[in-house]
Amino acid sequence: MAAALDIGISDFLLLSRKAISWIYRDHRYDAMSRLYSPQQAAELLVGRRKALGLSQAEVAARLGISQNRLSELETRPERLTFDRLLALAGVLGLELALGERKPVEAEGEW
Repeated sequence: MAAALDIGISDFLLLSRKAISWIYRDHRYDAMSRLYSPQQAAELLVGRRKALGLSQAEVAARLGISQNRLSELETRPERLTFDRLLALAGVLGLELALGERKPVEAEGEW
């Protein structure tokens, strides 16, 4: 079993394509990011697109939408439909996984 990889979303966004490929292949579930807002999803998706060296126009063409529409979705991620999110994740070599949310532990009394 591979050792756990401690990496935050900001670190993930700075990785090269080769590093992302290595992490995905060897630490697939260790490097998963938990998302709690549409903005976090946008940051991850834009960072991944840039790390892969893809322009908005290239990704938009693969999705069958205009570059302007992709730009809007990256800046206003709350407008992403679920099917469009799945398609975009697929183009970027990502997958979506749902799991049970871990309960927030009390950090003491207020």
